[in-house]
Amino acid sequence: MSLVDGGSYGQKNGRGFYEWPASFSDKMNEKRESELISWLKKDLEEL
Repeated sequence: MSLVDGGSYGQKNGRGFYEWPASFSDKMNEKRESELISWLKKDLEEL
């Protein structure tokens, strides 16, 4: 049985190939969103 079949979806539910504590996952999401917004702003400046 695969991890997905067993309900382990990684960061989505905190289990998978790695353990994803909620505090780490929240911090990672904030960093990713901040980086994405930064790149989107740069794209808008080029228009």
